Amino acid sequence: MEIRKPLLILIAIISFSLVSFLKLLSGLPNAIDTGAHLFRLIYLKKHLQEGIVPLWNVDWYAGAPFLLLYAPLAYYFSSFWPIGDYIFLYKFLEVLFETFLTVSVYFLSKTVLKKRELALLSTFLFVIVPQNIWNFSVVDRFPTLLEAFFFVSSLMFFIKFLSFQKSRDKIISGIFSGLVFLTQGFGYLLMLIILVFFKIIAWKKCKVKDLFVIILISFLVASPWLILSAGSFIYYLQNPYEMVWMVRKFIDVPRMGAILFSLGLPLVACLFLKFNLLKRLRYSIAICLILLSLLVFFVQIPLKYNITKPIISAILILTAIVVITTNRNIYKFNELLKYLFYLTIFLVILSSSLFLYSFTFLSFLDPYRVAFYASIPLAIISAFILQKNRVGLTLSIVAILVVSLTFLSTRYTKMLHIDENLIATLKNSPEEGRLLMIEPELWMHIVPALTNKPSIDGFSPFERFLPYFRNLGFSNNFGLWFEGTTLEQKQEVYNQIFLNVSKFAIKYIIIADNSPIKLSEYLEFETIYNQNGWKILKLKQPISFIENGTLTKISPNELLIYPQGDTLLLKQTYFPGWQTSCGKIKKSVDGLTIIENKNCEKIVLKYNPLSALPQLSFKS
Repeated sequence: MEIRKPLLILIAIISFSLVSFLKLLSGLPNAIDTGAHLFRLIYLKKHLQEGIVPLWNVDWYAGAPFLLLYAPLAYYFSSFWPIGDYIFLYKFLEVLFETFLTVSVYFLSKTVLKKRELALLSTFLFVIVPQNIWNFSVVDRFPTLLEAFFFVSSLMFFIKFLSFQKSRDKIISGIFSGLVFLTQGFGYLLMLIILVFFKIIAWKKCKVKDLFVIILISFLVASPWLILSAGSFIYYLQNPYEMVWMVRKFIDVPRMGAILFSLGLPLVACLFLKFNLLKRLRYSIAICLILLSLLVFFVQIPLKYNITKPIISAILILTAIVVITTNRNIYKFNELLKYLFYLTIFLVILSSSLFLYSFTFLSFLDPYRVAFYASIPLAIISAFILQKNRVGLTLSIVAILVVSLTFLSTRYTKMLHIDENLIATLKNSPEEGRLLMIEPELWMHIVPALTNKPSIDGFSPFERFLPYFRNLGFSNNFGLWFEGTTLEQKQEVYNQIFLNVSKFAIKYIIIADNSPIKLSEYLEFETIYNQNGWKILKLKQPISFIENGTLTKISPNELLIYPQGDTLLLKQTYFPGWQTSCGKIKKSVDGLTIIENKNCEKIVLKYNPLSALPQLSFKS
């Protein structure tokens, strides 16, 4: 199959024009140099017109993969150069990382697709497709070579299908396209538009029904995530001012499962086909995998993330099934064995790092970030190994060492000093309650040190710090999603938290002496610790947030209320997640929740985050 160069140039011009037009619509060219987060940035334009300029429009939500390099490099820039955190350096690092990523994608494409023209085409398509156009993503806010592997694989099998017209290649191309959907989010839709355009202009041998089958398979692979994401987006549109419990990690579960099942398991089967010894022992290995899966699922293991257990358990079960059925032709990739090995080995790092994360000194870090810090360099090395490019391989290894050393030198690793007296004060506190951390980035080492004090649970109102505090051996975990990074926005968030100390079962507050966050005057507290510039405040009296009722029990996940009258009013409460044992919950409006009392002597309100998923999936 040949693609004429004039057509390639024409397609490039039209595709680039389309992306530029979408960027122009957002009105924020500085924030979307990579075309990412278009929906959010269009929404942001409304705030800008109202005179609100959140910092994240040029920072956290810029959607740039260079964030992996920005943190460590910006640390050195800001240390030795007073203007190191200014925007032009930020943009310089973005360009630097994008260039590195683009070169790596080209080498991979040239190796796999064999032709320079196709490699250029693949690289160009990958660069112009918006990365992570929606915030829900397996790779979170860090687009990586993960998408490049899936994208190039999809294109490779698609080209094989055009050449040999085998249904198997068409199906595999659809599976990889679905993985592109899962990793690139709705930026994948732009890729579909471009593929349809290719079919009309260049690929005459591709029938419309074949392209439709590939697209349908990709949607089926991504369907569990699509249902949850669509429901979540609808709920967000209907309730834009509610503080919604974080569901992204639950939405990620089916996506990660689909990726590991579609890509990782054929690798396991290929390995069994290649080695006769493994083939003879496959039933014994399968039984061991099943037993290990049950052990992980049912035995109490102190994992940092609750979702880690079902993911690992499901992977082990599915791997056992693949091992047993390894003679099926669907798994016989043969000549692609080496390619699949390099393609999937970093996924093993991803899943294993989530498990090992619980037992390493990196427990203060987000496991997803740890996983991708480890997997991206391996993916880059794999691309250069496949290309047999010694210079590129050497440069990539040097770059990886630089990134690793700078990462270990950032402020995250310099805040490991633990004040033993402060921790002892919290451990010896007789009363139960949640620990509110003002500016939580300063206290990420506190909660892991309290694992033998389950009555105190860390609470962070800012989503980006939740991974540091959640499921650290506690049963009462809680977190909300707030947006805003300016001091004024942070202060307003904490003001809302101070109004809801009872609802959130907050008993203790940890704050630095020089913290810019000001505590509300109506809070009554006593200082139980004040050393080394840090304070622990113990609240004396909770603030009532219930009208027409008496609150007799407060715990992090349960409230016991005796209603008075036909209507119970809860102030500053948010959905989804709360369930009532009696009565009917009316719609929450501006932080007020109305409960109709239907002859209830008492009402038990329980907070269950999982109960939010059906609402987010099917609410319309």
